[in-house]
Amino acid sequence: MQPYFRKIYSTLVIIALSLFLISCDSHSQMDTVVVDDVEDIGSSSPKYQSGGTGSEVDSSHIREPAPTLDAELIVAAQEKVFVDTYKKVVPSIVQISTSRKIDDPFQSMPFDFDGPTDDRFQHNGGSGFVWDEFGHIVTNHHVVVGVDRVTVMFHDGGEYDAELLGSDPDSDLAVLAVNYDGDVPSAIAIGNSGDVAVGQIAIAIGSPFGQDFSITSGIVSAVGRTIKSGNSPFSIPKVLQTDAPINPGNSGGPLLNRLGEVIGVNTQIISNTGASSGIGFAVP
Repeated sequence: MQPYFRKIYSTLVIIALSLFLISCDSHSQMDTVVVDDVEDIGSSSPKYQSGGTGSEVDSSHIREPAPTLDAELIVAAQEKVFVDTYKKVVPSIVQISTSRKIDDPFQSMPFDFDGPTDDRFQHNGGSGFVWDEFGHIVTNHHVVVGVDRVTVMFHDGGEYDAELLGSDPDSDLAVLAVNYDGDVPSAIAIGNSGDVAVGQIAIAIGSPFGQDFSITSGIVSAVGRTIKSGNSPFSIPKVLQTDAPINPGNSGGPLLNRLGEVIGVNTQIISNTGASSGIGFAVP
């Protein structure tokens, strides 16, 4: 081959080879490589795959939204606790009225007044609840001590004379017997005061300031308190503290849990005014 033709031939070979390489590079850019097994470590992002009409999301990586609590349902449920508890126990709660005979102060005078000399009575009151199947009433010792007459009135209007069976000034508890003229009212269920937890619901029902069968609520503020028992030299241990409003007239009434079970007997408050200040005590 002549040198001239060899030069032309070499040039044609180089041009053909260049066109082939350009063609291969063009095809490599058009292909798509799908890798299914690669996933970022520590990432919760969903994996995407090509195919179909769009991207498909791996549903195992999608978290369902947390359920939201309806505020109205929460309030309604709380109201139901109080309404149901009241209906359940109020037939077994009593308002207690007491009277104590006191001498006419004019009788002790050294001079005569032409006024009446009849005996007079001092009236007080408290609360109580049916304790057992015999219809015995539990109340506070300080509600019934030293009185001449005790009457109990139920929520349905039934009113009966009651007799003091016994009392304990050291625990400030007393038991009354009632001569019912009909069916004996049901006893309130008794809870386990040892299971009471600070923060749980506390419900008080009684007759504060004579306002019979009133319900108040709060929480158990503390357990294991020790309080002085009236004029007794002894103290009452393991007492429950509550912020459920307790006032004069609540004494002897039940402190209840949300199930309507008795967890204590309301007995004292700490107050500078004589009314509830958010610190009340119940004997377990």
